[in-house]
Amino acid sequence: MTDGRLPPCRIYGVLDLQAGDIVHATGGRRATYQPVRSRIVASAAPRDVAQAFVQQLGLRAAYVADLDALAGHPPNLAALATIADAGLDVLIDAGCADAERARALTGFRSSCGPLAGIAVALETLPDAALLAELVQTIGAERAVLSLDLLDGRPLARCQRLAGCRVEQIAELAWQAGVRRLLVLDLAAVGSGAGPMTVETCRRLSQRHAWDELISGGGVRHAADVAALAQAGCHGVLAGTALHTGALSRSELSG
Repeated sequence: MTDGRLPPCRIYGVLDLQAGDIVHATGGRRATYQPVRSRIVASAAPRDVAQAFVQQLGLRAAYVADLDALAGHPPNLAALATIADAGLDVLIDAGCADAERARALTGFRSSCGPLAGIAVALETLPDAALLAELVQTIGAERAVLSLDLLDGRPLARCQRLAGCRVEQIAELAWQAGVRRLLVLDLAAVGSGAGPMTVETCRRLSQRHAWDELISGGGVRHAADVAALAQAGCHGVLAGTALHTGALSRSELSG
């Protein structure tokens, strides 16, 4: 990285959507989240932040966490459309815990086309037995298991999965047809302390040839992205570092 650019790895700009605004997420404490404050955009409106990611930073992909949908409300499809229309390939995490929600998200179209990825989140999945059905409904090319952690421990709605090790959950996912995996430790999100998932991703990347292994949470700068890439990640989530300028367009362009 002598030229200051990142190793080959797709950067997903993080857009945490809550009550119609893009918010700054910290540690998974969603009741405390506030509209994002950024060096690259003066607004917290989804359209404006998405356009800044594209125009100011040259990003082409976004991870959108619809926090209201994760809490049980319908997805904010209008906001989702404005984000996609900015020119971003969207990976959406919107409480996809049953076939009805999966069909609604797979049927979504913006002027730029369908969603690039639909997450099934460990924190909202009610039963591990549903995972194969959801993967089939979404399609293996778009289905992403969000392997949610809190301080390294699975953050799972399903009690069976809550008692499993990370490797066991990844194996169950692979057997269910999951080929895209997101490993996210909520304790690190917005912490500025660096990613907590590097070694976990290294182990998981050695177990299976994932079509895409993504991670993030606490990413501070280019060295953190490089560490995740070297651990086997194909994609990295970045949020705070984009808004503070700690990850610049010149680094992201590599």
